[in-house]
Order: sequence, then C-alpha cells, then structure tokens
Amino acid sequence: MQYTDGVPVQNEYVTTLCYSDFIKVKPSSTITINNYTHSYCLYDVEKNFIEGKVVAGNGMTIQIPSNCEYIIVNTQYDERDTTQVEYGTVATSYEP
Repeated sequence: MQYTDGVPVQNEYVTTLCYSDFIKVKPSSTITINNYTHSYCLYDVEKNFIEGKVVAGNGMTIQIPSNCEYIIVNTQYDERDTTQVEYGTVATSYEP
C-alpha cells in the first residue's frame, strides 16, 4: 500500500513486502503488531483513506483515531503468515 494515499502498489521495487486485507479495528483503541511492520494505512467506516505512516520496526503500537474503522498493514512477505494485530500495547506470540 502506498502510505501517502492508501492505493495498492506493485512494482519491481516492492518484492519483499506485502499488505493485509482490511482489518476491522475499534475506533479510539490501541493495537500492537507483533512482527516487522513497514507501514500502515487507516480507513474510515466506508474504507476511505484517512492517513498512512511509515514505521519500519518490530512490535509497533498504534493509537487508532476515533474516525478509523479499518487498518491495512504492510509487512515482510516472509512473515505474512505469522503477523498478528491485537488490542493493547504488548505483542504476544502468534496464535493461528
């Protein structure tokens, strides 16, 4: 996802990253992502882009704004099956 406008990106430079589907989140909540996160995009209830941010790190904690209902996470391709988004400020081990 392009963090500046929320539009999907596929090109020869984006080979190690992938993005999630829309993940439903509670407005005004705090979430933590357990694995490496390159960036994320936030969307409203109608899936209109609100904002995006490059964070590039492990165990990212994000404060969800009051007008946000969905998030899309850009993560490393080889961690796509074990990346977990959860409420709170602590990243726990992946649970299928």
